[in-house]
Amino acid sequence: MITPMVMRALGGWAWLFIALLLGVAIMVPVLNLATDPGSFFHVPSYGVVLFGKYLTYALLALSIDLVWGYCGILSLGHGAFFALGGYAMGMYLMRQIGSRGVYADPVLPDFMVFLNWKELPWFWYGFDTFAFAALMVVAVPGLLAFVFGWFAFRSRVTGVYLSIITQAMTFALLLAFFRNDMGFGGNNGLTDFKDILGFDIQADTTRAALLIATAATLALGYLVCRAVTASKLGKVLIAIRDAESRALLERLRSLTKRFERGLEDLGMETIPGDHPVVPLMIRDTERTREIVRHLFANGVLATGLAYPVVPRGDEEIRFQVNADHTEADVDRVLEVLREFGDT
Repeated sequence: MITPMVMRALGGWAWLFIALLLGVAIMVPVLNLATDPGSFFHVPSYGVVLFGKYLTYALLALSIDLVWGYCGILSLGHGAFFALGGYAMGMYLMRQIGSRGVYADPVLPDFMVFLNWKELPWFWYGFDTFAFAALMVVAVPGLLAFVFGWFAFRSRVTGVYLSIITQAMTFALLLAFFRNDMGFGGNNGLTDFKDILGFDIQADTTRAALLIATAATLALGYLVCRAVTASKLGKVLIAIRDAESRALLERLRSLTKRFERGLEDLGMETIPGDHPVVPLMIRDTERTREIVRHLFANGVLATGLAYPVVPRGDEEIRFQVNADHTEADVDRVLEVLREFGDT
């Protein structure tokens, strides 16, 4: 079962992407470590860091492509999930500083000593080990996403409303993490990292190793996303996304046809069609204005087009039907028009 999934993941242009990623992961460290600083081909240390940032943000782009491009869910909160994973690793790096910090406290990070913290907060426990921090990099954002998704999707929150809520969640987390009393470094963040797994984080060899690890993580994430989208699950996701759009379109067509039939039953002239903008032909300027005023007085918003906007004899009222309307809404508008005809 694993082999077919791998083969599907490596189909199409995936080979080329993996090859380019492998080339960056090999050539950038080599050109940094094995070439003379004065050489034309030399990649400076800041270049290694820059490539590492590009690959890191590519992971974020990959996740957005999956959730938005394939699932049709526009989440503006992915920055929050991404940042939580970064904070988890940053907390591990802060714990590695120990007594080498400015205030030489073996347990508390410098910013906590500066802010007069007396003891390490409970949520910092365990981050002195790399394995625990690596687990939290995945577990904390994953748990937040699960809880948020559970309540949002069970409540059928979708579309622009989901986008706004995810953006609000991200902004709320930003404000919380920027507070000095939250224990996450406030607006100064987590800084002055020394080493990772016992290796100097400023050393060129360590930066090269981190670049390779980032490239490997990106390649793995890309293959997982490819495997998901090429699997039966991926086809189901796309089908659900497209079916929802088709269902909305069918509903819109049904409401439009109901309104058109209602106008015909009232003996009014319209121009049948699939477009949700339905014209009611009045062919008289003063009557057009009277009907628009009557509609507005009864809570119905419609656009009247009279001379000189349209030629004399082509005066009309345009009604915009949308998928959020109900059959009761359509019937109410028809009833208001019938009442005007009875006056």
